Amino acid sequence: MTQVQESVVFHKFANVSRETTQKLALYAEELSKWQKSINLIGNNTLPNLWTRHFLDSAQLRQFLRKDRGRIVDVGSGAGFPGLVLSILGEDRIDLVERDKRKCAFLRAVVHRTGATAQVLSIDISEYVPTPALTITARAVAEIDSFLDLVTHLIAPQSHILLLKGSKVQHELILAQKKRKLTARIHPSQAGRDGCVLEIEDIHHAPNSS
Repeated sequence: MTQVQESVVFHKFANVSRETTQKLALYAEELSKWQKSINLIGNNTLPNLWTRHFLDSAQLRQFLRKDRGRIVDVGSGAGFPGLVLSILGEDRIDLVERDKRKCAFLRAVVHRTGATAQVLSIDISEYVPTPALTITARAVAEIDSFLDLVTHLIAPQSHILLLKGSKVQHELILAQKKRKLTARIHPSQAGRDGCVLEIEDIHHAPNSS
């Protein structure tokens, strides 16, 4: 599909305004420009940007709770999913990314689109917890390692939304050896192998080392 056809598919499934679609088009322009000097996404996925990346990120909106609080997007990279959610109208989003070049890209997109997301050029270990009620991420680490990374952010009411692939069940089994948690797996709207993983009620298991 062409970029135009891709955007039509996105618009149909994401159900967003024309103005929002135009802002995402500006995002796409910036990404295509910066991709020439910074490896933001796989070059082979650029033709499918609207479905592979934008729609993949946008689908998280349906899982956000009413009491979502501040959203912390970990390892934002090219802005998925946090920056997309911000452009779609979600406020109080922190994009945490330690790569300064990627932060420069994120700030450029924020400036062009008028998104309200805040870009933080720090490691997630330096992020001061509010605590974050909602934590999002895509392609940062396996579930067990990711939960270790954000353990200082996790509170009883925390809600984690991860965009995962086909190995999610295996990763969950490993993560649950160290913790008790409630997990729900939802099929992805953006691809057959992907899924949205919801995690809450996280507690270290009594027998964990």
